[in-house]
Amino acid sequence: MQCQCENLDTPCILVHGDVGNFHDALIIEKTTSCKNAASTGYQSLLSGASSVQAVERALWWLECDEFFNCGYGSVLNNIGDVQMDASIVNGFKSECGSVAAISDVEHPISLARYVLDNFPNSILVGEGARKLTRHAKLNWLSRGNMTAPTAVYLACDKSKEIGTSDVNLDGRVQNVENHRLLEVLGSKL
Repeated sequence: MQCQCENLDTPCILVHGDVGNFHDALIIEKTTSCKNAASTGYQSLLSGASSVQAVERALWWLECDEFFNCGYGSVLNNIGDVQMDASIVNGFKSECGSVAAISDVEHPISLARYVLDNFPNSILVGEGARKLTRHAKLNWLSRGNMTAPTAVYLACDKSKEIGTSDVNLDGRVQNVENHRLLEVLGSKL
């Protein structure tokens, strides 16, 4: 299915999967996931979803993929935790909803959508945003369940590269070193 963006009467959705540096070995995975996310959003539009709903559905795909710096694939902060930000905009109303510095929320984009729908043009941060997940009826995961093996591998790799052990991984390195994905990544990178 190909998007016809030049025709303004046809729905179109564009997805980008990163603006940072990444290894060539991940190009196929990232490209495939971007296509799947765009297709999910596009199908939503064709099924009558609003543009905001379509964006949220497309982002769910990326938030579940460990090769993207959002949701499950988020890069670890300097204390070894996943800490995420998300924002969503309704262009027709010129409104946005944002969350920042949140952890253990399965889909940060859905929490940002909840903020957009209930507290337009606001940003909720940290513990306040996390507490809002209960009101939004979103999945809140136990600490550490949003940490992807790839994120731990990259954090360890970065620590070695800069010659520091400042990243606190709480023993997660041992749990991840046997992960098959890391073996594949290690051989490609």
